[in-house]
Amino acid sequence: MNLLELPKIPANLSHERCHVNIIKLDSPRFVSSIISAMISESLKTEMDSHADSPVLGDNVEIIKLMDKEVTVSGFSDKLGNISKIPVVQAVVAYDFVITNKTYLLHINNTLYVKGMKSNLIPPFMMRLNGIEVNECPKFLSSNPSEKGHTIYIYIPDGQLHIHLFLDGTISFFNTRKPTKDELMYMDEYFDLTPPSEDWNPFDESFSSQEEAMMDDSCDIRPTKK
Repeated sequence: MNLLELPKIPANLSHERCHVNIIKLDSPRFVSSIISAMISESLKTEMDSHADSPVLGDNVEIIKLMDKEVTVSGFSDKLGNISKIPVVQAVVAYDFVITNKTYLLHINNTLYVKGMKSNLIPPFMMRLNGIEVNECPKFLSSNPSEKGHTIYIYIPDGQLHIHLFLDGTISFFNTRKPTKDELMYMDEYFDLTPPSEDWNPFDESFSSQEEAMMDDSCDIRPTKK
């Protein structure tokens, strides 16, 4: 599939860490860690809590162009913009070394930035899709266990445990671009993010649901029976 050609990153953006804000056609936004991901040589998918949308690069297979584009801007006007970033649906391969089995993972409503080696994904979107994300590293946990620093995906034959690793302070798991045979013959896949056509990270229902969980003293409201 031929992808949209993207303009080159301005030179003055080369070492800045930015943040993702909102998917909206032609709306300026931040993109978290894009520059770091572009200079990385590792094939990995990083947990990015500052991002509100996934950002993927070369080591994925694009399966659908969403007919949307965004403009990326830095946290300062002096950093310039990157325009016409396509929004896509993509798939990555995850090799579970314990069972020697490969899984195809779909990532929906994501930005595609040509030249990026690593991928960035917000844990918030994964949790919205019913995935359990435990980001705290085991060595920092007050009660370390096998479930710590792990992603749990519920699959028909049980659970897929994706163990997270650390690159400095960044949690990640290893992924790669699927092969043509894997895409052709592997029918089963799992969504890392909600499989909807649209994504609004500023949906007011998120904050209202959070507030509804607490009373005026910020204690958890009792569950109604």
